Amino acid sequence: MAKLRAVPNPTDFLRFRLDVLTASGEVGRDQRRFIPLAHWKQVKAAWECYLDAAMSVGLLDADLIARLASEDDNNFRGGVAECMVAWYLAGRLGLGLSTRPAGKPGKRLEFAINAEPASIHVEVKAPYVSPPLSGVFWGDDSDVIETVMTNANKQFEPDHENLLVIVPELRFPLFKYRYPLIRAFIGEQFIVQLIDKRTGGPVGPVREEFKLTGRFTKLDRRRATESGKAYRFTRVSAVLVIEQRLGGKMIEHDVLLLHNPNAERPLRDDIWADTPQCKACGDSMSWSDGFPMTM
Repeated sequence: MAKLRAVPNPTDFLRFRLDVLTASGEVGRDQRRFIPLAHWKQVKAAWECYLDAAMSVGLLDADLIARLASEDDNNFRGGVAECMVAWYLAGRLGLGLSTRPAGKPGKRLEFAINAEPASIHVEVKAPYVSPPLSGVFWGDDSDVIETVMTNANKQFEPDHENLLVIVPELRFPLFKYRYPLIRAFIGEQFIVQLIDKRTGGPVGPVREEFKLTGRFTKLDRRRATESGKAYRFTRVSAVLVIEQRLGGKMIEHDVLLLHNPNAERPLRDDIWADTPQCKACGDSMSWSDGFPMTM
């Protein structure tokens, strides 16, 4: 705590961390919003639960402790995210965990879920995009999600069910607004108008078309053969998204699971309680809670 207090020119998030850890003051110092003391206490209680879970499953090693004590905001966010995922998988879902399984040569993952007939390997990422001070911005952060998935794909071995868990702090909550997730992994809706090259005029009516342009569905033409299609990012079996939000008296969690329809080892779908899941249904994908795939 003394080291964190001594940081020159602390970020807003570092100030927030100190306020949460000490639970002092009437309002937060974040210039973009005022945060009451009750919220700090709720966040502190959540962090304590996550830390207890990390300790109970054996995750709290020297590297994680160093990141949780780091003055670097991203190190801290990533460390708390790993602890949160330990709490969710072991505490909320009651799954058995082992820690730091081997991924690709020279890579270590966060967890393995001890399930039959084979374990599920888990990698945790915590992408963050700061909100604009003006409140006006372009884009939907799908590019950030794609980058996270690309990095995780390089860490997984191909012969396991591999689960990427994302604990995001983005400009849109993904549970309520899932289109960045759909765009990043599956595809997006386009408005199509055919043009006559000779006249430059339109041909036929304007139509809407959903194109498979996401990381899980886009063809890898370099690897395609005469015998079949080939896809990239097939090592990632699915993506689990866990978001925190302020509930009535405690921090609550919104969770989504999006399956890779072209995974080498598809992820089993029967251990995720009532989590909304996006899965292949024939030649298309759909959400189990009826959320539309297009706007």
